[in-house]
Amino acid sequence: MITVVLPPHLRILAHVAGDVELEVAPPVTQRTVLDALEARYPMLRGTIREHVTLERRAYVRFFACERDLSHEPPDAPLPDKVASGAEPFFVIGAIAGGQYDGELATGINDVATEEGTCGFSTI
Repeated sequence: MITVVLPPHLRILAHVAGDVELEVAPPVTQRTVLDALEARYPMLRGTIREHVTLERRAYVRFFACERDLSHEPPDAPLPDKVASGAEPFFVIGAIAGGQYDGELATGINDVATEEGTCGFSTI
């Protein structure tokens, strides 16, 4: 069994309360884990990988065994500890930008529009 740890917003979308356990046939790679995850939770299709190209979305990162695996080839074998179920495979939604207002750190990304600048909260 492979354990996949999803960020809270994807857990809500998939209607799961905690970590996800999946049966994945060898070889255990990013692609085979994500294929199994999307097969079991079809509502996650397109959230972690692009629909057509199946490439990792820009603000999604993969971690396992204290390593960032985000830029590894999708068919490269995952560490043995992940394949054996001893360590989880983490899907993380990256946080970018942000602004400190002196009291509270808020995730604000300013987007320029024809009318001016709009702040969009990422929190």
